[in-house]
Amino acid sequence: MVFAQRFGGALNLNLHFHALVVDGVYARASTFSRPVFHAAPPLADADVEQLTRTLHRRVTRYLQRKGHLAREHEVDHDSTPEPDLLR
Repeated sequence: MVFAQRFGGALNLNLHFHALVVDGVYARASTFSRPVFHAAPPLADADVEQLTRTLHRRVTRYLQRKGHLAREHEVDHDSTPEPDLLR
């Protein structure tokens, strides 16, 4: 389940999402039996890295297709880089 919250505690605009994620599946042996929870194995670092690379590639292609991001051959590599906001 995912819920979108649009405002922070001071009624300021602060769009963010709350998610309830189950790390496994419920399965039934038959239609009327009780569901049994089967926990998923923990993710390995390689799994997270592969997922991150796939998401990066797909989001980049989508933004390029929509015209919101320049394609690699259209990028001006001689321009001044933008400041690194993640540090």
